[in-house]
Amino acid sequence: MKVKRLGIGVFIFFLLGYSVATDCTIPLGDFTVGGRTLYVGGDGPNNYSRIQDAIDDAMDGDTIFVYSGVYYENINISSKTLIIKGEDRETTIIDGNHDWNTISMEYASNTEISGFTIRNSKLRGENAGIYMKNSNHCKIHDCKIILSSHGMIVLQSSHNEISDCVFSNNQRHNLLITVSSNYNKVKNCTFSNAGWTALYLYDSDSNTIENCVAENCEAGFIVGWECNDITIKNCSSSNNYYNGIFVYHGKNVEIKNCHVYQNGDGIRIRYGSSNVKVENCTMENNAFGMQILQQSSNIEVHFNNIMNLSLIHI
Repeated sequence: MKVKRLGIGVFIFFLLGYSVATDCTIPLGDFTVGGRTLYVGGDGPNNYSRIQDAIDDAMDGDTIFVYSGVYYENINISSKTLIIKGEDRETTIIDGNHDWNTISMEYASNTEISGFTIRNSKLRGENAGIYMKNSNHCKIHDCKIILSSHGMIVLQSSHNEISDCVFSNNQRHNLLITVSSNYNKVKNCTFSNAGWTALYLYDSDSNTIENCVAENCEAGFIVGWECNDITIKNCSSSNNYYNGIFVYHGKNVEIKNCHVYQNGDGIRIRYGSSNVKVENCTMENNAFGMQILQQSSNIEVHFNNIMNLSLIHI
């Protein structure tokens, strides 16, 4: 009878959405519910001293809580579903010590990372503060990603969300979303002081950039080669050396409710881009408010304000 009552209790808890701290997991098809919390740092008797050791011991569905401190590690998250939380993003720091990617995520699914400063990847090649490849339905939230080659690379990864993050002082792209990385959402992020671009989309479809700021980079938001069905809305792009927003060879792109100011060019559309709509944007104090060039077609421009000697070049 005891076994029977336990089984019913677990079933009811699952239906009601409650979680129980336990060392067991309940497999549900391709998704597994786990109940453990593993601790890194702090002074608990069984706490880990390294984040990677906790990841290696974790099972799908586990939470890893990391206390404030500086952790000199190159972390690898592969083929797992985890929640990894820092105590405070200003004081919980993962430092890659200029050796490879600070965090690598490959074949991760439904993994969430939040509450960290992530810094000091290797400063050459395609290394990054966060390198995400073949990973889907993951969330990066409330992180600072700084002082790396690229801030973050998203490669062949879809249905991910990057929100409430600060990207700054990275040598190349602050955020690169590239090669069949589709249906990703970037929202409420700030991108500044990149050696190359604030955010670069390349060969990827159906991505949304919302409520983001790009400033003091070589270029702001770029929608690059073979990108389709892209939305940039409620964003600000300012004080970038070249372009505030640049669309080249993009199709079905919507730029809406954006403030683009004090850039080399405000909004530039060229190289055969088509079906681009620019609506309810303000462009001011740019060398050119807007440029539409080189065989671009079906460009719609509605209800925009172009001010303070910003010119239009078609």
